[in-house]
This record gives sequence, structure tokens and C-alpha cells, in this order.
Amino acid sequence: MNFNPAIIPALVILSVLGCMFTMGYMLYRRWRGNMYLIFTVSTGMALLSQLILVFLTGSGSKPSVIGPMQSFVNLLSFILLQGGFFHIFNPKLKKEFYVFLLATAGSLLLASFFFFVSALFVGIALTILNIGFTVFLYFGALPRLTKREKFLAVFILNVCTSISVLLYSILESPFLLIVSFTLGLATLSMLFIILFDRIIDLMQAVSYSSVTDGLTGLYQKHYFKKKVNEAIAAGKPCSVIFSDLDNFKRLNDTQGHQIGDIMLKLAAKIMKEVCDEIGIGGRYGGEEIVALITDHTDHRSDPAIVAEKYRARIESESKKDGYYPITVSVGFSRINSDATDADEFIRQADDAMYLSKTSGKNKISDFAALRGEMDKKAAAMAP
Repeated sequence: MNFNPAIIPALVILSVLGCMFTMGYMLYRRWRGNMYLIFTVSTGMALLSQLILVFLTGSGSKPSVIGPMQSFVNLLSFILLQGGFFHIFNPKLKKEFYVFLLATAGSLLLASFFFFVSALFVGIALTILNIGFTVFLYFGALPRLTKREKFLAVFILNVCTSISVLLYSILESPFLLIVSFTLGLATLSMLFIILFDRIIDLMQAVSYSSVTDGLTGLYQKHYFKKKVNEAIAAGKPCSVIFSDLDNFKRLNDTQGHQIGDIMLKLAAKIMKEVCDEIGIGGRYGGEEIVALITDHTDHRSDPAIVAEKYRARIESESKKDGYYPITVSVGFSRINSDATDADEFIRQADDAMYLSKTSGKNKISDFAALRGEMDKKAAAMAP
């Protein structure tokens, strides 16, 4: 029996499907979601059908058998995998899922005709169904999917694969068999990349949720302090901004905690926006919102400008419909020789904020100016 070169990409296809099946099973064990169970079952069925095709290819079966069988297996695998992926990215859309079941039934029905009519006719019918199903996915599913560019590449590769398989059935060229398996491998490889991206997204979501505040989405205190210590250790210019919403306890007592939460979310949103690309924001505790500025490449990242922008936006935007008018007291500190760790650096900004709070509220204060006044008083009191 002669060696068939097409067996090489066919075996790689099995490997990719095996990896996808394993990843789907691990996702199901970790998250216990029906979406991952459906994906694992779909991938397992696709793996089994591809295994049968690899056996036929490796055993030297005739092109009249391999061609239609490959058309059927590719179509069935594509439907099953797309059904699994669609359920992962859109688990709540049940109606469209029945289309996948109908397409699966259609492919099985057409494959059964292999025993009654010409194998070439079955191959043509399966190719038409494959292309028609791909067109449905393009118009019906693609707009609702994330990672649209990658899924579009999958659809294009799938159409090319189905056409190359049909040509192999007609021309019986060994080269076209290799091309069809290679295109099938490219299709599955792109799906594998999409699945891997999904796992990365889940890992990032878990990592992000472990260091962020659930209400505001800002970084939690311990993580913020860690980033401040890293900035100090880097030895580059940086600043800390410390803010406290004015009369927040009275707001909660008179307007309710729901309004208080809304205003906290607004303050967090504004802090994220004013710090975008130049630093990070954090929730230090209660109504205390902080920021670490690490990019001092231009005047826009000056902590005095950032703090004033933050204060002014809270004062103006809190007056809009759906909110409650509030103000904020803000203090900031630039890196200095006394700020040897996060606790001291943040305390300096906190002291500056306290000055704003006790001298009229709704203003910003610089720790350097505060320290200058303290030094003058100390010098005046010296004997």
C-alpha cells in the first residue's frame, strides 16, 4: 500500500481537534456551564467523524469514496463546531441553535443517499449545503459574534475547503486531496485560535476581577499600593492623587445608598477617563478615590492639571439628569525624597486632600505647598 501524503495534514487535523476537545472539557470542569458542555460534545463528535475519514484516507480507499465522505465529514464537523462556538459566544440565543440541529440532520440525510444515488451527486449536494449554511452564518450569526474578523476568515476557508473537496471528487487528483486537507487544517487552526483567545479573555477577566472593586471597577487598595511601590522603585517621575467626595455621608443619609453608589460610579468613571494612558485609578476606601500618574511626558499629565480636571468634571457632570450635585476635595503629591514607600507617598496626597477638605472643600491642594507652610511654621517656632 502506497503512502498517501494527505494523511499528514489529516493527522494534524486530528491533533487540533483533540486539543480543542481537551480545552472544552477543561473549561466545562472549571465553569460547569452548559455552553462548554455543548462545545465539548460537539468537538468530540467532530473528532470522531474526522477519525473515520483519516482511516479511510490512510487505508487507500478510492477517491469515489473519500471525496463524498470528506464532503460529509467536513460539513458535519463545521456545523458541530460552529454550533459549539455559537453557544459559547451567544448562550442565550436558543432560536438560532435549532438551525444548527436542522443543518446537522440535513447533512446526515444527504449522506444516506450515498447508498442509492451517484456519489458525485451526493458530494455536490453536500457542498451546496455547506456553502448555504456558511452564507446563513455570515448573515445570521456573524453580526452577533465577537472576534468577527477571525470568524469571517473561518467561513472563507470553509467554503474554499468544500470546493476543493468537490474538485477532488470530480478530478480525482491526489494534489487536490492534499489541498483540501490543508485548507481544512487552516479552518480548524483559526477556530483553535478563537478558542484560545476565549480562554485568554476568561483568564484576564478573572485576574481583573481579583484586583478591582466590584462597584466602581477601579483597582482595589492593595493592588493600587503595589503599583505605587513599583512606581517608586522604578525611580521615574510619578504622582499620587487622593480625593474624597464632599458630604458623602449626608448624601447617603438623605438620598439613600443607591444614589450614593451612582455618584461613586460617576466619580470612578471620570477618574478613569482623566487618567487614561497616563496612569491608573483606584478606590482606597469608602468615597476615597485615588490615582497614580506615571506618564509625565507632557503638561497634560501634570498632577495639578489632572486633579483640577477631575474636580471640575465632578462638579459639572453631577448636575446632569440622573445624578445628584456633589463636589470633591482633592490633594496630590509628586515623588520626593520622603516618599520612600506607598504608605508615605499616599499619606502625603491624603494630607493635601485634608487641607482642601478643611479649607472650604471643592478644591485641590499640593502637598509641596503644604510642606512648605509646615517648614515655615517649624522655622518660626525654632529658638
